[in-house]
Amino acid sequence: MNWFERVLHQLKDNIAETIRKFTAYSYVLFFFGALYGVFASRINEITGIAVNFVIAAPLILALLAYLSTEIAAVLFIGLLVLLGLLFL
Repeated sequence: MNWFERVLHQLKDNIAETIRKFTAYSYVLFFFGALYGVFASRINEITGIAVNFVIAAPLILALLAYLSTEIAAVLFIGLLVLLGLLFL
């Protein structure tokens, strides 16, 4: 096996690993999105808050988390607490 074949083999392995990780990450995001959809529908039924606000909130929080590491850490802990309460 010459150096070119090794490079091609390594490139193929890297692409396959990237596709595998991206697919797994996409399904995890889909799972959390489904959980959030259930949460949003329950919030609307219980409190009557507009669903548009509940759906737009993650986008606003994502922008805040992108801008500040401290906000991202607080939001991450809040997300863990929310998921813990959801499964209790």
